Amino acid sequence: MFAFESDGYWLFNAKESELPQIEKANERFLTKDKASRKQLESLKKMKVSRKLELPIPPAIDYPGADTQLQPET
Repeated sequence: MFAFESDGYWLFNAKESELPQIEKANERFLTKDKASRKQLESLKKMKVSRKLELPIPPAIDYPGADTQLQPET
């Protein structure tokens, strides 16, 4: 497990001569992060509220309290 510092611009801080792979990983992360942020911003700008309009169902006429239900034969 490795711990690296971040300065807000670079994902990892390291000397290039010591860990050149870190610079590659950092560049890939920043590229993907910038692309995903741009995509998220464009989606937020294009966001359209969607509503599902459904017809109101007709009221159900329930039998009154004094009505006796008869079993079907």
